[in-house]
Amino acid sequence: YTGELSQQNTHLISRKTEGLKYTKAQKWGTKVISARWLSDIVLYGVVSVTTEKKYTALGDPKEMILHESVMPKLIECWHNFNQKDPKPVSKFKSPVILFTGLPSDKNQKLTQMIKRMRCTLTTDVREATHLITCKIVRTVKFLSAMSQCSYILTASWIEQSCNRKMLIDES
Repeated sequence: YTGELSQQNTHLISRKTEGLKYTKAQKWGTKVISARWLSDIVLYGVVSVTTEKKYTALGDPKEMILHESVMPKLIECWHNFNQKDPKPVSKFKSPVILFTGLPSDKNQKLTQMIKRMRCTLTTDVREATHLITCKIVRTVKFLSAMSQCSYILTASWIEQSCNRKMLIDES
């Protein structure tokens, strides 16, 4: 994953057939695929050929459907793919939590729960150990967190931990 498109990129994950990145990818002969490819890796645990029509058809609003039961698979697939890059050791002793893709009212509720559990909330993906999200999103924060965070979880992990008054197992 890179935050910017260059001629070294082999693929561009795009939602639509327009925009500067899409135009550059076409010009450079870079393959353009939908995020459904990532979603299918998570759901089925297999890296599929990106030339399949379902991955080259752009614009499907449901291309990134995610259920919390597949979150562990997502992180496992990514870590297996990226094994040669060791994780930096966090300077924090408790989980360092990063939010993405959550409604603001949910953010506020979860922030209070995190404070009660004495965990750390961050906006810096480089510090995060746990990403909390409700869906796979194609943002720099989410894609960077895939390679940085040890866990990608839903808000229910925080809620259940808070209800039990202890951090529950992430798996």
